[in-house]
Amino acid sequence: MHLAPLKIVSTGMVTSLGFDGARSTAAIRAGLDYFTSTDFVDSFGEQITGSPIAFWEKARSPAFRQGGAERFIQMCALAIEECAINANLSLPLTSDISLFILGDDTRPKPIYDIIEGLLTQSNLFSAENFHLRLVQAFMQGEASLIHALATANEKINVRQWLYSCDQY
Repeated sequence: MHLAPLKIVSTGMVTSLGFDGARSTAAIRAGLDYFTSTDFVDSFGEQITGSPIAFWEKARSPAFRQGGAERFIQMCALAIEECAINANLSLPLTSDISLFILGDDTRPKPIYDIIEGLLTQSNLFSAENFHLRLVQAFMQGEASLIHALATANEKINVRQWLYSCDQY
C-alpha cells in the first residue's frame, strides 16, 4: 500500500502585525514587532512587555474591554477562517475536517475552555455529526508543530489503511 506524503495546505495567523499570515510575515520580514510596555505587571511588580492586538468590534462600544480568553477565541476563529479560505474550504466546516491547535501553556484559560468556545461558533463549524469531530491541542510551545505533524501523519495513515482494508 502506498501512502501519500503529508502536506500542509493552509495555515492561519493572527498577530499584532496583522490579522492574517501574509500581512504578519511581511511585517516580520520588514523588521517590525510592535512590542511595548503594557499596563500589566508580573509577580515582582515589573511591567510586562507585550505586543497588543487591536480588535475593533463594530457591534460594541470602543470602551469595551474583552477578556483574555474571549480575545484568544476570537483570534483563533480568524486564523481558522484564514485556513479555510486558503484551502478553498467553505464555512461552516464539516465534521470530517480535523482541527489541530498549536500553542503553549500560558493561555488565560485551560485549552479545553478555549476549544469549547471555538466549537460553539456556528459560523465556523457545522453541528452535523458534531461528536465525531477530531480536535486535538498541542501545548508544547515551539515544538507543537512537530507533535501535530506526527499525529496528523499517524491519523492519515490509519485512515488510509482502514479505507484500503474496506476495498478487499
